[in-house]
Amino acid sequence: MRTAAEEALAAGAGQVEQVAVVGSPVETLLDVVSRAEADLLVVGNRGLNSLRGRLMGSVPADVTRRSSVDVLVVHTTG
Repeated sequence: MRTAAEEALAAGAGQVEQVAVVGSPVETLLDVVSRAEADLLVVGNRGLNSLRGRLMGSVPADVTRRSSVDVLVVHTTG
């Protein structure tokens, strides 16, 4: 997380808050967005190309459907 935060700040992000949480990915993301009163949720799409990923469902798709704020899905690799 530290590296990602440093990269975001170096790229011009005005404010970066790091939060480590445990729980269901979708529920946890939505809870963090609500608590932080965020206006944008950025989520990666890693794992969507696997059979398991397609059968289990997509975290980005679920948060996009359920979020009360805008969601930006970023193509990730590795």
